[in-house]
Amino acid sequence: MKNKNFEDLPITPHIEFEHFLFLLKQGREFEFFYNNKKYFIPNYKERRVLLAEEGENLTPYIKNEEEFVEKPKIDGLTLTKLFQNQND
Repeated sequence: MKNKNFEDLPITPHIEFEHFLFLLKQGREFEFFYNNKKYFIPNYKERRVLLAEEGENLTPYIKNEEEFVEKPKIDGLTLTKLFQNQND
């Protein structure tokens, strides 16, 4: 990943994948919608997990952010693909 300064990025409904990964590495938590379903990525001491709207764990805990964005899938798409393709 390129070394970018994300301090001045505007708040928008869409986030670039590089910014998403940067914020994950900072320990930020995310709530997002995909196909009218809500998902949540908390930052637990066990590390990252993808939760469905009902609180169901969709993944085991994953400590590495680069691995985390590649393992969970929603409708067959990794988080990397979801965030890279959100404007398509």
